[in-house]
Amino acid sequence: MVGALATAMAAAPGVDDLPLLAVAAMMALAAFVSVRNMALAAMALAAPLAHRLTMERAKRAVAAAPTVPWRRAAHLAAFALAIAMALGGGLFSPRLALDRAYPAGALAFMKSRGLHGNVMGEFAWGEYLSWHAAAAGDRVFIDGRYDTVYPFKVIGDYLEFYFDQPGASRVLDSYPHDFVLVGSAAPARHLMERRAEWKLICRDADSLLYARAGGPAAEQPGLSVTATVPAGQFP
Repeated sequence: MVGALATAMAAAPGVDDLPLLAVAAMMALAAFVSVRNMALAAMALAAPLAHRLTMERAKRAVAAAPTVPWRRAAHLAAFALAIAMALGGGLFSPRLALDRAYPAGALAFMKSRGLHGNVMGEFAWGEYLSWHAAAAGDRVFIDGRYDTVYPFKVIGDYLEFYFDQPGASRVLDSYPHDFVLVGSAAPARHLMERRAEWKLICRDADSLLYARAGGPAAEQPGLSVTATVPAGQFP
């Protein structure tokens, strides 16, 4: 979109939309700084891009414009496509499709067993864990607020742990974790498998839940449990 806008500006120069261009430039830069800003950049770029394309089209011969019946057909086709996308994407559904796998089975297991405490969970699951477990007093190690609330040391420690770097064991020992909850394919899984003082108490299709060996959670009967993953929709 940045390239298209630059091309459109060259084809249809003008200064009547400079405020829109300024906003678009700022948001485009923000998107390169952080991918989370990409959607905002797309919206900011859309207005000046549409304006420049309209200016370029106005310069072309009026005879090239489509006939009225073709315009009506194009509108109907666009409307039908929008309805199909809304229905296919679940826009009118009271539930939302999940964007990735979440540890729903492990959390259901914790709730059924009354297990609560400090959870070293995956970064991408932070908000999910908070939503489902914060009311019971559980605390997460890190979440998507990232450097807006967490010190760089905590962020660095999490990365060392998750990617099973040389300092991973230190991170595991330096904080009062009661549980570790990681994905089945997470590099940290190898660390947890090497640490005898941590016990796998529950697994589901997407996650592994560990508790400190010898603690109340790890001494419950019938462990380790293979949990059933609830329906993958929110809420």
